Amino acid sequence: MRLIFLIISLPSLFCENPARFRVQISNSVPLENCTETLKRLQDVLVSSFSGLNDLGLGHDISNIEISLPKHWRQAACQPGRTVLSTRISGAKPNLILQHQGAEPYSLQPRGCGAQGLGVSLPLSALNKPNLESTVMTQLINSRFGVFLQDYESLTQVLNDTSYDGISRTEQNIICEGRNPLDIIGTRSQPVNFTQPEFRYVVEGEEHYVLVLDQTSIMDINQRWINIKKSFNRFINNLKDGTMLSIITYGREGNLVLPPTVVTHTNREGLHGRIPRRIEESNETCLSCGIKLAKDILAGSSGSIILVTGNLYSNLQVDDITEIYTVLYPEREETNIGTVYSILEENTEIPLNQLNEVLIDIMNRVEEDTLAKIHESDHLSYEFSGTFIVEENLREDITVTLTVEDEQKIEYFEVIDPSGQKNIFSKFEDGMVLLRYSGLSEPGIWTYHVKLYPEAGLPGTRMLVDVVARGKEKEIRIVGIQTLKVDNFSTPVQILARVERGEEPVHGAEIRAIVSGPNSDTEILLKDTGYSDIKEGDGVYSGYLSVFSSIPGYYTVRILISDNNGRSFTLSEGAPIPTGSYRRYVAAPSFFVKVGVVPGEDIIPPSRVSDLSLTLLNSSSYLENSELSEPELENSTSLNLELRWTAPGDNYDEGRVDKYEIRCHTNPLALSEENFTSQGILVNQGTTLISLGSGSIQRILTRVPWTNELFYFALTSFDVAGNRGRISNLVQVYVDEDTDSDITKKDEEIQEELKLGKLSWFLDKQQIYIVSGVGGGVLLIIVLLILALILRAKRLKRSKTQWVQDTYEAGFTPETKVERVETESGIYSWLESLPRSESGQKKGFEEGSNSSRPTTSTDDSISDSGEHRQSNEQLQPYGQPGEEERPEELSHDDYAQQVLTRSLYYYSFRGSVPGAVPGAGLRVNPNNFITPGGDTSRSNLDEYQPNNLGRKKRHESVV
Repeated sequence: MRLIFLIISLPSLFCENPARFRVQISNSVPLENCTETLKRLQDVLVSSFSGLNDLGLGHDISNIEISLPKHWRQAACQPGRTVLSTRISGAKPNLILQHQGAEPYSLQPRGCGAQGLGVSLPLSALNKPNLESTVMTQLINSRFGVFLQDYESLTQVLNDTSYDGISRTEQNIICEGRNPLDIIGTRSQPVNFTQPEFRYVVEGEEHYVLVLDQTSIMDINQRWINIKKSFNRFINNLKDGTMLSIITYGREGNLVLPPTVVTHTNREGLHGRIPRRIEESNETCLSCGIKLAKDILAGSSGSIILVTGNLYSNLQVDDITEIYTVLYPEREETNIGTVYSILEENTEIPLNQLNEVLIDIMNRVEEDTLAKIHESDHLSYEFSGTFIVEENLREDITVTLTVEDEQKIEYFEVIDPSGQKNIFSKFEDGMVLLRYSGLSEPGIWTYHVKLYPEAGLPGTRMLVDVVARGKEKEIRIVGIQTLKVDNFSTPVQILARVERGEEPVHGAEIRAIVSGPNSDTEILLKDTGYSDIKEGDGVYSGYLSVFSSIPGYYTVRILISDNNGRSFTLSEGAPIPTGSYRRYVAAPSFFVKVGVVPGEDIIPPSRVSDLSLTLLNSSSYLENSELSEPELENSTSLNLELRWTAPGDNYDEGRVDKYEIRCHTNPLALSEENFTSQGILVNQGTTLISLGSGSIQRILTRVPWTNELFYFALTSFDVAGNRGRISNLVQVYVDEDTDSDITKKDEEIQEELKLGKLSWFLDKQQIYIVSGVGGGVLLIIVLLILALILRAKRLKRSKTQWVQDTYEAGFTPETKVERVETESGIYSWLESLPRSESGQKKGFEEGSNSSRPTTSTDDSISDSGEHRQSNEQLQPYGQPGEEERPEELSHDDYAQQVLTRSLYYYSFRGSVPGAVPGAGLRVNPNNFITPGGDTSRSNLDEYQPNNLGRKKRHESVV
């Protein structure tokens, strides 16, 4: 795994030379069909620039330089093309043809109005139709810092005078609703397009020209010693075949090492060409050293590394395409190439800073990558540690112990994962190092250091670091150099892009240590959140909120890790872990022209860019919120819920103090200039409590009035009164019927109901529907009525029961029933009746049972029907429910009535021989009973009660 941390300045779309456009073909693009690939690429570029010229957005491109991969050196890939065996001179490509991806895209991590890092064109997209239109759009985005979605949106912006700055497009969110034309500026008039000339190059070996300041200023704080130590390691890290030249300057320039090829045998001698002493004079001729460097390169490609403590801001280096300036010590502002500042006042050791700066320069120049994978410091007589060598980063490993005096070290040994011990370390210039040429074994390595006890501990901490080189499947970090800071009106952004091959790396942990003249702060870089332009693109960003009290250069050091195994890439949507890794990288410095009073809060809250609005009524809001009913009692029937991601106090840290929400019918009233003076302050329906940065904030509010389009926006304040920028705008329209609208609708309804108009009862389809529904309902009603009738009949049959009498004349049931005296005393009265001469009670035949008849409980005298009615007639006066007193009866008449009722009762309980069914028994005036109304005396003996047909005795009495 290979890591490149690349800090790129902001080139224009056509680099330093507007007439030249540079294209890089990635090494991942296969050699197969290389001829067709080059032809199609050339056609796309010509058509794209021709289209840009027609739109008035092109430049007079005279030549296009295409850098070929090293494995494309074969002549089969270049028929009829001029190929120069050299590397591209310094400037970064404007377009990269890569193997992976689906659609062209521009990388614009700095945001609105800032030039991007170029356009990536996937190989698979070369054969897509209308590819030229997409490439044109992305070139415009990268050049001007706009965020147009496609070619249609581009032409619409160019041809339409009105612009919708409210819609939630990427352009409006990032550029705060600004019209892209305002950012692009004046367009040029189309000219006669001339096809540019194509120039193909193949990268050759690198050539480094070192220009070192040898004046007396380098004799302070061991600066010259640190320079010699750092360049000793730099030369040891160079690849075989690299060209090296060394120039020193003081009163004049001196070429101490002419251009020489680096080999594995001459590295020590090359380092020995650096003078061991400085000049005593303080006179300096920087231009003399620069002139010698330009003469050595003589127009060929190469990289100049300038280390100086005396700098003149008016030095002209415009004709040098690739120069890296190391300010040691940090001086005034300069514009000579890419600048690195070495700070002597901060906590970082200057020697370590210088080592990391030279590694970063090497990674920017070379295709292969050198990475620092381990660092630890110690201050004891004996110590040990471990480090991990990765599978894809295990070539030319160098383990170095940096110490004040290498003579204090008794031994320094390193053990590889197989247990093999290497004790043959090299001692030189305050360093003890072990170098492993070629490929080494991946895994966990161990080192062990021991000092001579009598030598004493060094005055500074000892440092152990490990560097290694990789070639395949490397992790690459591409950052952007922070521009000069003139004021704090815009955030100071720290950016780094992390990728493995051509895929962005997600989930990495990246911390940036930013040091000013008298300040140090650590920033967590994230691939999401307010400071990040596009989530998930592999660009990690953060804002600097701590500044020094004096102007000066700020250094940036990046520490990156796999975040305890959470780092991954995506392949066809599936996450692929990157494995364990750790890097220590230096980035270019930037200059801040103003200082900040210690303790003063000058950083405002971050801007809210995701404000959204939901229109809802109070009931539905209560169902989905924590608000209570009293909080809504004064609200209208329609409420607005505003939602947004809470900003931080210092950009994206902490929490804000308060929010201010305003609305207006005119969006211009909510601009930065007019927000406070023209915006209508919104009455917040609830008490808003500020939440921490990144939390979801929401509030209930209302529309001032209906039937008009309203725009809403908000801003936030910190405790110091710093106000954040105005958020994105959201719009809402609440429609409410007026009286005239209701009257008009009523008239329309009445008109439609008139005959001759199209009404529902003239519509056959509507009639069929209504008829079907009505018939179904009627059928259900009929079925319910029939069910009720059948149920009533069943209940009636179940109530009709025939009770069989178990009574038998002259038989006394075994079950004893206690005689209960009634209120009328009827039983006692019957016993007291006078008997006939034969000793029987009146009305009974001799020999019959003289006791009262005993029946089952069902055989009561007061039965249903007529029996109940007779019983009611015999009810004594004074019983409840009687209305008048019956005629008073004698004892004999009352007894006769009871006997008559008994005989009548038993006539229904059993059949009488010879009786007519249903005729019953009748009582004649002489108290003789005859069937069917026959009252003759002759039949009396036949129809006496004891002679009635008897039922057979049952085995049990019911």
